[in-house]
Amino acid sequence: IKTLDLEPNKCWVIEDAISGLIAAKDANAGKIIAIASREPKEFYKDLTYIDSIITDFNQIDRKMFVEN
Repeated sequence: IKTLDLEPNKCWVIEDAISGLIAAKDANAGKIIAIASREPKEFYKDLTYIDSIITDFNQIDRKMFVEN
């Protein structure tokens, strides 16, 4: 986020690795989506900084990326 000179609160991170999710939280990403590909969905439920948990990229609603 910093390298790309983007505003963290406007960035979305879609990640399956715990280290990536933590990095997104530490970078103050605006939305953090966990992909439960390595761990079961239940593994991520206690991570309060995660906004959404998916198991497949097809579960991402493309409408979420359009600003009103």
